[in-house]
Amino acid sequence: MTDAPQSRPGRKPIADTEGIVRAAWALFEVDGFDATTMADVAVKAGISRRTLFNHFGSKEALLFPGLEQYMRDFARVLSTRPTNEPILVAMQFVLRELSASTIAIELAFPSGPAVRQSRLRLESVKYAHDQFALWMNNAIILWLGDSAPTRVKAGLVSALAAQVWSEMARIQATSHVSMDEALDATMAAVRDLLSPNS
Repeated sequence: MTDAPQSRPGRKPIADTEGIVRAAWALFEVDGFDATTMADVAVKAGISRRTLFNHFGSKEALLFPGLEQYMRDFARVLSTRPTNEPILVAMQFVLRELSASTIAIELAFPSGPAVRQSRLRLESVKYAHDQFALWMNNAIILWLGDSAPTRVKAGLVSALAAQVWSEMARIQATSHVSMDEALDATMAAVRDLLSPNS
Protein backbone atom coordinates (compact mmCIF):
# COMPACT_ATOMS: atom_id res chain seq x y z
CA MET A 1 0.00 0.00 0.00
CA THR A 2 1.39 3.39 -0.95
CA ASP A 3 1.29 6.55 1.14
CA ALA A 4 0.99 8.75 -1.94
CA PRO A 5 -2.31 10.45 -2.73
CA GLN A 6 -4.56 8.36 -4.93
CA SER A 7 -5.09 10.00 -8.28
CA ARG A 8 -8.53 9.96 -9.82
CA PRO A 9 -9.38 11.24 -13.30
CA GLY A 10 -10.58 14.83 -13.06
CA ARG A 11 -9.85 15.11 -9.32
CA LYS A 12 -6.85 16.82 -7.81
CA PRO A 13 -5.64 15.10 -4.62
CA ILE A 14 -5.93 17.13 -1.42
CA ALA A 15 -2.82 16.46 0.67
CA ASP A 16 -2.76 19.56 2.88
CA THR A 17 -4.43 19.84 6.28
CA GLU A 18 -6.80 22.62 5.25
CA GLY A 19 -8.00 20.69 2.20
CA ILE A 20 -8.55 17.54 4.25
CA VAL A 21 -10.61 19.46 6.82
CA ARG A 22 -12.72 21.06 4.10
CA ALA A 23 -13.36 17.66 2.50
CA ALA A 24 -14.32 16.14 5.86
CA TRP A 25 -16.60 19.03 6.81
CA ALA A 26 -18.36 18.85 3.45
CA LEU A 27 -19.13 15.19 4.19
CA PHE A 28 -20.22 15.94 7.77
CA GLU A 29 -22.67 18.59 6.51
CA VAL A 30 -24.22 16.26 3.90
CA ASP A 31 -23.99 12.79 5.47
CA GLY A 32 -23.60 13.65 9.16
CA PHE A 33 -20.65 13.12 11.47
CA ASP A 34 -21.68 9.66 12.68
CA ALA A 35 -22.32 8.28 9.18
CA THR A 36 -19.02 9.58 7.77
CA THR A 37 -16.03 7.28 8.13
CA MET A 38 -12.35 8.13 7.95
CA ALA A 39 -12.28 6.03 4.75
CA ASP A 40 -14.99 8.31 3.30
CA VAL A 41 -12.87 11.37 4.19
CA ALA A 42 -9.79 9.86 2.56
CA VAL A 43 -11.72 9.14 -0.64
CA LYS A 44 -13.22 12.64 -0.71
CA ALA A 45 -9.78 14.17 -0.13
CA GLY A 46 -8.18 11.94 -2.77
CA ILE A 47 -5.60 10.51 -0.38
CA SER A 48 -4.92 7.16 1.25
CA ARG A 49 -6.25 6.36 4.72
CA ARG A 50 -2.67 6.16 5.89
CA THR A 51 -1.98 9.71 4.76
CA LEU A 52 -5.19 10.87 6.43
CA PHE A 53 -4.15 9.30 9.75
CA ASN A 54 -0.72 10.96 9.42
CA HIS A 55 -2.58 14.29 9.52
CA PHE A 56 -5.44 13.43 11.90
CA GLY A 57 -5.41 10.64 14.44
CA SER A 58 -9.19 10.49 14.82
CA LYS A 59 -12.43 11.74 13.33
CA GLU A 60 -12.85 14.08 16.34
CA ALA A 61 -9.51 15.72 15.52
CA LEU A 62 -11.00 16.82 12.19
CA LEU A 63 -13.49 18.99 14.12
CA PHE A 64 -10.77 21.10 15.75
CA PRO A 65 -8.29 22.25 13.11
CA GLY A 66 -5.67 24.61 14.43
CA LEU A 67 -5.86 23.31 18.01
CA GLU A 68 -2.21 22.23 18.13
CA GLN A 69 -0.98 25.53 16.66
CA TYR A 70 -3.18 27.44 19.10
CA MET A 71 -1.71 25.50 22.03
CA ARG A 72 1.85 26.07 20.81
CA ASP A 73 1.03 29.79 20.69
CA PHE A 74 -0.55 29.53 24.15
CA ALA A 75 2.63 27.98 25.60
CA ARG A 76 4.76 30.65 23.90
CA VAL A 77 2.73 33.58 25.25
CA LEU A 78 2.36 32.01 28.71
CA SER A 79 6.16 31.62 28.93
CA THR A 80 6.50 35.43 28.68
CA ARG A 81 4.36 36.05 31.80
CA PRO A 82 6.08 36.74 35.16
CA THR A 83 6.43 33.49 37.10
CA ASN A 84 5.06 35.16 40.25
CA GLU A 85 1.82 36.16 38.51
CA PRO A 86 -1.25 34.26 39.77
CA ILE A 87 -1.87 31.39 37.37
CA LEU A 88 -5.52 32.23 36.66
CA VAL A 89 -4.59 35.85 35.88
CA ALA A 90 -1.88 34.65 33.49
CA MET A 91 -4.30 32.21 31.82
CA GLN A 92 -6.94 34.89 31.33
CA PHE A 93 -4.31 37.24 29.86
CA VAL A 94 -3.15 34.59 27.38
CA LEU A 95 -6.71 33.67 26.35
CA ARG A 96 -7.44 37.34 25.61
CA GLU A 97 -4.09 37.80 23.89
CA LEU A 98 -4.84 34.90 21.54
CA SER A 99 -8.44 35.87 20.79
CA ALA A 100 -7.30 37.12 17.35
CA SER A 101 -5.82 33.67 16.66
CA THR A 102 -9.13 32.06 17.58
CA ILE A 103 -10.99 34.38 15.22
CA ALA A 104 -8.45 33.68 12.44
CA ILE A 105 -9.01 29.92 12.82
CA GLU A 106 -12.78 30.43 12.70
CA LEU A 107 -12.45 32.55 9.56
CA ALA A 108 -10.11 30.04 7.89
CA PHE A 109 -12.50 27.19 8.72
CA PRO A 110 -16.09 28.48 8.63
CA SER A 111 -18.23 25.69 10.02
CA GLY A 112 -21.75 24.70 9.13
CA PRO A 113 -24.45 23.60 11.57
CA ALA A 114 -23.54 19.90 11.43
CA VAL A 115 -19.90 20.60 12.33
CA ARG A 116 -20.91 22.96 15.16
CA GLN A 117 -23.33 20.36 16.51
CA SER A 118 -20.73 17.60 16.17
CA ARG A 119 -18.31 19.60 18.33
CA LEU A 120 -20.84 19.42 21.16
CA ARG A 121 -21.01 15.60 21.11
CA LEU A 122 -19.68 13.98 24.28
CA GLU A 123 -16.80 12.26 22.45
CA SER A 124 -15.81 15.49 20.67
CA VAL A 125 -15.86 17.57 23.84
CA LYS A 126 -13.81 14.88 25.62
CA TYR A 127 -11.27 14.82 22.77
CA ALA A 128 -10.79 18.62 22.84
CA HIS A 129 -10.80 18.68 26.65
CA ASP A 130 -8.11 15.99 26.88
CA GLN A 131 -5.93 17.60 24.22
CA PHE A 132 -6.21 21.01 25.88
CA ALA A 133 -5.38 19.54 29.33
CA LEU A 134 -2.29 17.76 27.98
CA TRP A 135 -0.96 20.83 26.19
CA MET A 136 -1.80 23.09 29.12
CA ASN A 137 0.01 20.83 31.59
CA ASN A 138 3.15 20.99 29.45
CA ALA A 139 2.82 24.78 28.98
CA ILE A 140 2.65 25.41 32.72
CA ILE A 141 5.68 23.21 33.41
CA LEU A 142 7.56 25.05 30.66
CA TRP A 143 6.54 28.40 32.20
CA LEU A 144 7.22 27.65 35.89
CA GLY A 145 9.95 25.03 35.57
CA ASP A 146 9.83 21.28 36.13
CA SER A 147 9.60 20.49 39.83
CA ALA A 148 7.35 18.33 41.99
CA PRO A 149 5.26 21.32 43.23
CA THR A 150 4.95 22.68 39.68
CA ARG A 151 3.76 19.30 38.38
CA VAL A 152 1.01 19.27 41.04
CA LYS A 153 -0.03 22.84 40.11
CA ALA A 154 0.16 22.03 36.41
CA GLY A 155 -2.07 18.97 36.80
CA LEU A 156 -4.73 20.83 38.76
CA VAL A 157 -4.66 24.00 36.66
CA SER A 158 -4.57 22.18 33.33
CA ALA A 159 -7.71 20.24 34.31
CA LEU A 160 -9.44 23.49 35.29
CA ALA A 161 -8.20 25.30 32.17
CA ALA A 162 -9.40 22.49 29.93
CA GLN A 163 -12.82 22.72 31.55
CA VAL A 164 -12.82 26.51 31.07
CA TRP A 165 -11.97 26.02 27.39
CA SER A 166 -14.71 23.40 27.00
CA GLU A 167 -17.27 25.65 28.69
CA MET A 168 -16.26 28.63 26.55
CA ALA A 169 -16.71 26.52 23.41
CA ARG A 170 -20.10 25.29 24.63
CA ILE A 171 -21.27 28.82 25.49
CA GLN A 172 -20.14 30.15 22.13
CA ALA A 173 -21.78 27.29 20.23
CA THR A 174 -25.10 27.45 22.06
CA SER A 175 -25.42 31.18 22.76
CA HIS A 176 -23.63 32.61 19.71
CA VAL A 177 -21.67 35.14 21.80
CA SER A 178 -18.14 36.42 21.25
CA MET A 179 -15.11 34.67 22.68
CA ASP A 180 -14.59 37.53 25.16
CA GLU A 181 -18.19 37.23 26.42
CA ALA A 182 -17.84 33.45 26.77
CA LEU A 183 -14.52 33.91 28.60
CA ASP A 184 -16.02 36.49 30.97
CA ALA A 185 -18.99 34.23 31.79
CA THR A 186 -16.77 31.21 32.35
CA MET A 187 -14.19 33.06 34.46
CA ALA A 188 -16.96 34.59 36.59
CA ALA A 189 -18.08 31.05 37.43
CA VAL A 190 -14.48 30.04 38.21
CA ARG A 191 -13.95 33.06 40.48
CA ASP A 192 -17.22 32.30 42.23
CA LEU A 193 -16.17 28.68 42.72
CA LEU A 194 -12.78 29.69 44.14
CA SER A 195 -14.17 32.46 46.32
CA PRO A 196 -13.62 31.91 50.06
CA ASN A 197 -17.37 32.42 50.55
CA SER A 198 -18.33 29.55 48.22
